[in-house]
This record gives sequence, structure tokens and C-alpha cells, in this order.
Amino acid sequence: MDIDILQNLVTVTEAIQAAADRDGLLQALASGVGAFGFDGFHLSLRKRDRVSLVVDPAIATFPDQFLSDYERLHWGEVDPITERVFASAERFSWAVEDHNYPDIRRRSFVDFIRSLGMCTWTVLPSHHTDGTISGLAILSFGPQLLSREKQLAAAIIANAALARAEMLGLSERISADEATSLSLLSEPQIEILKWMAEGKSNAVISVITGYQERTVRYHVSEILRKFGVATRLQAIMRVKSP
Repeated sequence: MDIDILQNLVTVTEAIQAAADRDGLLQALASGVGAFGFDGFHLSLRKRDRVSLVVDPAIATFPDQFLSDYERLHWGEVDPITERVFASAERFSWAVEDHNYPDIRRRSFVDFIRSLGMCTWTVLPSHHTDGTISGLAILSFGPQLLSREKQLAAAIIANAALARAEMLGLSERISADEATSLSLLSEPQIEILKWMAEGKSNAVISVITGYQERTVRYHVSEILRKFGVATRLQAIMRVKSP
């Protein structure tokens, strides 16, 4: 990976992990996407429908008019971007110039986006085992598409930001029992437990979080010890959302 991309990635993920509240995370993520040449972002946590995924973000810097008009004009019924998010957890790019839908309502939605200068989107969904969906969308006001290296960097940033947002309590779907269990853990252990619950292996968690794999193994052992359980599944069940 290009050294400049790596340096930016380290700076961004460190700032995300250091964020102490919603405003801190917003600033860290805004600076991070800006370092890669993008103009805004939208981060949403654990939503069950396409409209709430858009109009009720945890943090966002999308144009206010987009958020206010999205629900009023019922764009959720025809939005091809959220349709794709709910259909697949694969990351993707979407550009207004690449789409000419036969359906007039969809064409109107694209025209609406174009009128706000919203040109190119990089979308990084995360599907959860409870059926909810989180995601980070990165916006450009110009025809910018990410290289493969920048796509991978964006995926790491998205994973870090989503994990940090949940640790900061920005998700409405964390129960009181889950909060009590999480209070036993350190912040790195909470982050690692989240990815355990998504079915990630220690090796994958190491890549996502930037911790060495032996550090991940240590924290997994500590999670099991603190919860008084013998297996990863038992630990996950302690904090499984209803």
C-alpha cells in the first residue's frame, strides 16, 4: 500500500480511537475523509429500514437539505443506494453520471442528488446478526472514484468508526444488560468483542483494529475470564442485543 495512504490511515484510525464523544468522532471522521479528498460522510448505526438508515444518522456531514428532504419527498421508496445496502454487505461506489434509470421516480431522485452537487458515493455497509444494518457513506462533490488501496483504507476507517460509535453509546439498540456487561471490559476489549460478535477471526480482527494478533488473543482470553465463560459464543451471548 502507498506510504502516504498508510500514514493517513494511521492518523485517521488513531484519531477515531481517541474520540471521547460524538463531536470528537465527527471531527476525527470529517478530517479523515477529507485527507482522502472527499467532502462529507454519513454514519448510521443498527437500523432496520432504509428511511431511518438515512434520516437518523449517528453522525453526518451531508447537506442539511438532503436529510430534510429525503423523508419529506419519500425518496426511501426509490433510493437505489440504500436498496443495494440492504441487499448486500459488499462495499461499493455509486456515481450519478453512471445511472439512467427507466423509472421516472428513480431518475427524479438522481436529479435531486445532482442538484445538491452530490456526485460520487463510496458506501461501506455492515450487516449485523440481529438483522439491523450499520454503514458509512463517503461523499464527493466531484467525479472521484477510490483506487483499490483507498477502498481498503476506507473499509478500515469505516470499521473503526462504527466500533467507536457503538462504544460511545451512539447506537440506540444496546440494552441495559449489554451495557452492564460491557462495563467489565476495557475499550480495546469492547471493540474486539464487537468483531467477535460479527463472526470475525482473531486474524481478521487484528487487521480491522490494528492490534497485533497476539494482542487480540490476549484480549479474547481476558473477555472470557471477565465474563466467567469458556467459549467465544458464550461471551457473545452475554451481550447479544434483543
